[in-house]
Amino acid sequence: MVLSARALSFSEPAVQADQRQPLLDLAHLARQTMGNETRDREMLLLFRRQARQILRQMDAHKEQTDLSLKSMMSALKGAANVIGARALASRIGHFEQASERNGHNDLNDQPDAAAELKETLHATIEAIDQIFDESSVRS
Repeated sequence: MVLSARALSFSEPAVQADQRQPLLDLAHLARQTMGNETRDREMLLLFRRQARQILRQMDAHKEQTDLSLKSMMSALKGAANVIGARALASRIGHFEQASERNGHNDLNDQPDAAAELKETLHATIEAIDQIFDESSVRS
């Protein structure tokens, strides 16, 4: 797999102005892994697995506490920053700020923020999938 130093961005015109950040900044990821493509691949695969698990947990959130959601969002934001998923990290930051203002972390009480966060998370996962699809074509 060859990861180029490009940034994958939203392709949808409905993206808000604050979402003009790249979904994935592969140059950032390469700096994090010192250019080791095997590590790049591992990091992206780990993130994708974690992101999918968090999506499932968000969908089943009714059974979780605010503390578990806060912990889950914090872990996801950290992982997003590591791989260069800046748009997602920014979305999580907006969600966390809204949660602090409202005094709770419940997804159900912030449906618009939750929907935007899920949309960005899905788009980030799709961008990772696209990288692996492209690399398998080149192999």
